[in-house]
Amino acid sequence: MNTETANIATYAGELASLQSAASACATEAATLQTVATDAANDSTAAQQTCSTAAATAVALGAKRVDQLKTVDDLLLMLQEHEGLAAHVKAAVTTLQAQTVADFVCQASAQLALRWESRTASCTHADQGNEGRYSTSGTVLECADACDANAKCKGFSYKVADSQCFNFVTKACEAGEAVAGLESCEDDWCNYNKVFPEPWPSQAGNCQATVIGTYSSLQLCQAACTGDCTSCYEISPEKVQTRWCSPAHTANGWCTNGQFTSCNVNQGGTTYMKP
Repeated sequence: MNTETANIATYAGELASLQSAASACATEAATLQTVATDAANDSTAAQQTCSTAAATAVALGAKRVDQLKTVDDLLLMLQEHEGLAAHVKAAVTTLQAQTVADFVCQASAQLALRWESRTASCTHADQGNEGRYSTSGTVLECADACDANAKCKGFSYKVADSQCFNFVTKACEAGEAVAGLESCEDDWCNYNKVFPEPWPSQAGNCQATVIGTYSSLQLCQAACTGDCTSCYEISPEKVQTRWCSPAHTANGWCTNGQFTSCNVNQGGTTYMKP
């Protein structure tokens, strides 16, 4: 019995040692698990920080280009304007003359020349249902679809299912006109094409005072606001916004807004704002 008692005591001691070792091992494993969890949390936090920074950058970028998220959007928006998209792409590639931001601002002005938003909506009967057809997409995509059809005068937009109904009979005249494609905040919104009055032209330089220089006639016309009375096309890639300053008028070099004293020796063509 004494021998058995001694063996039991020995086994008990060894068991206690093993239990202690197992407990220490469990504690170390828990510590390692905590370290691993902390590392994973740090990684997640870092990813969230990067994602937040990226989202902030995207938001700032979107705001900077006035809701036109990418240059591709800009090119798509301008695809109906002959040569204009190519000029924008060239400017992006070569950084010539003006910054991309300048082109975006001018493109927004060009969009305002092409489209107007109505502050009230029309029923389909008001616009005449004959020839009506439907497409779907964003407001900009619907505008592009309408642009592709010379007979399309405008469209109504249903927010719920992003559907647009294009009208060829007449445009919507409800409410007031607001330049450009405003975002649709109601159940239905109406947008009309704007058919700008053509700019009369004459050979030569007819307005002596230079305001700015642009890479196409379309961009120049979009930027011709304020004092600007004309666009002088020196070449298809170099067009200037111009007017006739009081000093130049006094010198007899030009008459503001009129085709007088045009210098045909300088070549080019002057397009007068209507």
